[in-house]
Amino acid sequence: DMAQALAEVLRTTGSLRRSRVYSTDERYLKALPAEVDRFESRDLTRTALAQVAMSHRCELPAAPDRERWFGIEMKRDVEVVEKYTLGEARSRVQRVWDQEAIDCFRAKGKARIVLFDVNSASDYQQAKALGADAVMINSPAQFRAIAR
Repeated sequence: DMAQALAEVLRTTGSLRRSRVYSTDERYLKALPAEVDRFESRDLTRTALAQVAMSHRCELPAAPDRERWFGIEMKRDVEVVEKYTLGEARSRVQRVWDQEAIDCFRAKGKARIVLFDVNSASDYQQAKALGADAVMINSPAQFRAIAR
């Protein structure tokens, strides 16, 4: 299967210790052999961010005994659906990493945070100010001018 094939490539090329796997599908992450480092699931990350943003509660499970890597978009347009007895309300909002969210993730153990889709100078400056461990970009060539 794909998870075993990836692990074999990482082993064969001596890349296990310098690689970390990210997937939007938690089942794929769970299928990886234990020797393959991975990011925490997108669902876990997204849920914890939503709880911080909406209720100002940090309900991320603690893991003081190991380093965890989290990756997700720095900003993302989302639709919030509130359900009531007689219907529902929908609101379009932008979920954005902020200092409260960073502090939540860091308070629950050794957390490395990679912010995705950082493609402007202002986004890069915001990621730096928040203390992101790394950023993912769409175009390395275009980003060279931004990072200077």
